[in-house]
Amino acid sequence: MPCACLQHNPLRFACEHCPRSFTTQSGVKRHTKQQHPPPPHTSTHVPHNNNHSPDNDSDSNNDNDFDAHLLSGDSGNHLTPGIARVEYHNVLNAVPCNKNGLDTPAGAELPPQDVEDGWFPFQNRIEFELTEFLFVKEQMGQQKINQLMDLWAATLLKHNNTPPFANSKDMHNTIDSIPLGDVPWKCFSVKYTGAVPENNPPTWMFQSHEVYYRDPDAVICQMHKNPDFADGFNPVPRHEFDKKDQQVFSNFMTGNWAWRKVNKIAENPNKGAMLVPVIAGSDKTTVSVGTGQNEYYPLYLSIGNIQNRVHRAHQNALVPIAFLAIPKSGRQYDDDVAYRTFRWQLYHQSLSRIFKTLKPHMETPTVLHCPDGHFRSAIYCMGPYIADYPEQALLAGVAQG
Repeated sequence: MPCACLQHNPLRFACEHCPRSFTTQSGVKRHTKQQHPPPPHTSTHVPHNNNHSPDNDSDSNNDNDFDAHLLSGDSGNHLTPGIARVEYHNVLNAVPCNKNGLDTPAGAELPPQDVEDGWFPFQNRIEFELTEFLFVKEQMGQQKINQLMDLWAATLLKHNNTPPFANSKDMHNTIDSIPLGDVPWKCFSVKYTGAVPENNPPTWMFQSHEVYYRDPDAVICQMHKNPDFADGFNPVPRHEFDKKDQQVFSNFMTGNWAWRKVNKIAENPNKGAMLVPVIAGSDKTTVSVGTGQNEYYPLYLSIGNIQNRVHRAHQNALVPIAFLAIPKSGRQYDDDVAYRTFRWQLYHQSLSRIFKTLKPHMETPTVLHCPDGHFRSAIYCMGPYIADYPEQALLAGVAQG
C-alpha cells in the first residue's frame, strides 16, 4: 500500500518591503524586524513659509533633532542641540513639476508610477523567482534545467499548459534581454598631438591612452530615480538654527556653500528649480601589490542632495564613473617639461571630456524624476572635488611644496 504523501502548501506570506515570502506569519514578522526596521521620521517637504519653527509644526523638532544627531558620531556622547528654526531658500525651492517641466498645483498627487511591466522581460513573478533560483542561487547546469523543464511539462500535460521556460536556452535568452540597470561604460582615447622632435623623439609622444567612463548625466538621473533615497533627500538648500539661534551644519545642503551657490544661480530666471551639486573625487589606487603593482585611477561621483546617513549606508550613493589613464614611461622623463605638461593636460582634458554632458544643464534646467516621486527642474553645478594633496596640486596646476 503506497504511503500517503504530504500535500504542498502554496500559501505564502509575502514581505511588504521586498520580494521574499515565508510559510508562516511569524517568519514574516521576524524578517521585517531584522531586515526592514522602521526608519526615523524624516520629510523632504518644504513649507510654504520661509521660517520653519516647532511652534508651527510639532514634527519639525523631531525631524531636525534627528539631523542634528548625525553630527554626534556613532558614540552619541556629544549630542548637538535640537534645531529650533529652519530657513529654506525661497527662489530655488525645488517646486514639483510634471515631466515636461511645467509647475504642478500645490498639493497635487504624485504622478502615477508605471508598474505594469514590473517583471519585464519575465511574464510574471514566478518566472523571475524561478530564474533567480536556478541561475543565481543554485547555478544549475543547462542539462539539469532542461530535464527539470521536461518533468515540469509532463505534469502540466493534463492541464494543457506549459512550464515557465521551454528549456535552458529560453531562460538564458530572457536573462540576456533584461535592460541593464547600470549606466553603460564607454571609452575614448587620448594621445599627444604637439610638436615632435626630429631626432630621438621620446616614446611617450606616440603612446595612446584609453579612458573608460560613464555618462555622468545618466548616472545622476539614475540616482534621482532611486526610491531608496526618498527618506534622505534634500532638494532645497536650508539654514538650520538651534535654540540659541546659532547655525547648525549637518548635511551638504545645510552648508553656506550651497546657499551662496543658489543665490548666484537665482540671478538668472530659474525660480522654482532644484540645485544639484555634483561632488567628484579621485585617488590613484594600487589594487594588486603581489602581481606587478597594478594601478587604477578611479573617478567617483555623488550629489549633494543625498543626506550623510544615506551616503554611509547605501553603496549606490557614491558610484565610479571613470577610470582615468595613467601614463607610464619610466622615470627618465620626470624632468621633461613637455612630459609634465602632457600629464597635466591629460588629466584635465579627460575630466573635461567626461563631464561635458553636464554643461548644458548648468544654465538650462533639465527635468529629473526625484526619489520622492515628484518631477523637478534641476540645475547642475560642479561642487567639491575630494582629493589628497598630490591631486590637489595637479588639479590646481601648481608645483607641490
